[in-house]
Amino acid sequence: ARVVAAAVAALDPAGDGLVSPSDLLRVKELPSSVVERALQGQLVVPHFAAFAHTLDRLYDAAALRTGGTNASYIPELACVDPHLMAAAACTVDAQCWSRGAVRHPFTVQ
Repeated sequence: ARVVAAAVAALDPAGDGLVSPSDLLRVKELPSSVVERALQGQLVVPHFAAFAHTLDRLYDAAALRTGGTNASYIPELACVDPHLMAAAACTVDAQCWSRGAVRHPFTVQ
């Protein structure tokens, strides 16, 4: 039962205890070594749901900071909507978290 629980936790990015069909389809895209580590409960971030919750809290705190202006001396930054915000984190074990305008292209300076 612990092995199954570890596998579900590894495949449950939402941390809600449910594995969706799309979560299961991700398994076939992962290297077998990652699947093996997931089944053994040995992923780099073993409690990813708790880690993602911490990232959510950090994102929410950062979103409250609305001061400042875009850099006008960099043309790509001058024309960006200053209200856009996104963050993402992925482990080497393919555990991923993202929030905000993650589909919007950003320039990184």
